[in-house]
Amino acid sequence: MALWMGIPQVAGAHAADGEPRTLKVPVNAFPPWIIVDKKGIHGIDIDILNAVGARMGLRFIYVECPWLRCLRLMEGGAGDLMSGLFRSPDREKYLAYIDPPYYQDPPKVFYTLADRPKAIHKYDDLKGLSIGVVAGTLYFPRFDNDTQLEKQVFHEEPQLVRLLGAGRIDTFISTEVEADILIEKAGLSGRFNKSVLEDAESGESYFALSRLSKHQDLAPALSETIRQLKASGELVRIIQGGLRQAVPQ
Repeated sequence: MALWMGIPQVAGAHAADGEPRTLKVPVNAFPPWIIVDKKGIHGIDIDILNAVGARMGLRFIYVECPWLRCLRLMEGGAGDLMSGLFRSPDREKYLAYIDPPYYQDPPKVFYTLADRPKAIHKYDDLKGLSIGVVAGTLYFPRFDNDTQLEKQVFHEEPQLVRLLGAGRIDTFISTEVEADILIEKAGLSGRFNKSVLEDAESGESYFALSRLSKHQDLAPALSETIRQLKASGELVRIIQGGLRQAVPQ
């Protein structure tokens, strides 16, 4: 195993022509983790991958797609590596998760219209409500597996903000920082209430390789690199810095 700047590199991290290996990374806009704007594709996850690539001698090509389409690319092997993934048995069939997780996600938040308040304090309060969700997204196991709730499925997170603002759904579920950014961009700040369930569950975000990727041999080195980024404090600095910049003022 070769060494570069004291960080282990995997043998074969370069292609036969000596160039760094290139991995295709499907991405869905989810600020501040993935931001797609006139500057290009950037955000916290991209900063983490930049740090990983610098240590392992890898390059990444980003492919923008709706969330469900991104997952399908990974399932079919057209994508190599993806970020922001919760773990589930169904996903384990086509994703090889990179341990350890890189982020402990806070409990999800439910948004309602401020002028049509809905009392959402505990899980049972969700019964009878029309709940906006994004196709293919995992939120927390009890919610994800509940077939009795009235879930309205859409392709993108901004749709949920617009539909709630128009009163076409009763609530939507999201991550607080990300949803607050989208609400501000939509010009709807102050229009919504938000609630965290008393029995809320947190989650863990992972990177994962497609099980059909030709780069599966990189898994051990990716895992070790994430561990070293955590141990050095660099991972926390990247994440906290990105979150601080993202919070609407």
